Amino acid sequence: MSNLKILKSPLIFTGISGVGKSTLANKLAQEYNLEIIDVFQYVKNYIDSYGSSKVKGNLLKKPYKDLILDLPNLDFDILEIASDWPDEFIPEIIKKLKEKPILILLDVPEKVYLKRNEKKKMPVPKEVLQHQAKFNRPFYENLSLKLKVELIVINTDSSSQKSYQELKNNLKKLKI
Repeated sequence: MSNLKILKSPLIFTGISGVGKSTLANKLAQEYNLEIIDVFQYVKNYIDSYGSSKVKGNLLKKPYKDLILDLPNLDFDILEIASDWPDEFIPEIIKKLKEKPILILLDVPEKVYLKRNEKKKMPVPKEVLQHQAKFNRPFYENLSLKLKVELIVINTDSSSQKSYQELKNNLKKLKI
């Protein structure tokens, strides 16, 4: 955790690529001096090594497995993770954490994340987005119940400032 020990529990930001995980996680980290780990940095290492067209399927699972192995040695407040295989990896991640995390699902309509994805420097392939879209709000609600972790759902269709304020309000309610 950060030196300030502001958070009682780590935060796991998740959702399909293009929902605003990086935007909100970075705003929160800047305002409160929090440490972030973004699983995309692990994925990017594989993309750099193998090329983006080859990093899919089982090869895309490898960075997640690397992250899980590294978790006991990492110091962070926020973990940012896309919805690639949350059914497989979020339970494993939670087992490795010292404190129960708070799961933060960011959600937007399909047309919004597709448009945002097109604007990215490194767009996520459509088949990956289709795979991620299978893991929707009901999936995360069931997962949070099964894992006995708190779930916050934020619709990021509005301005990032409004979504950020909603996030902060939800965290305050939980006395984080």
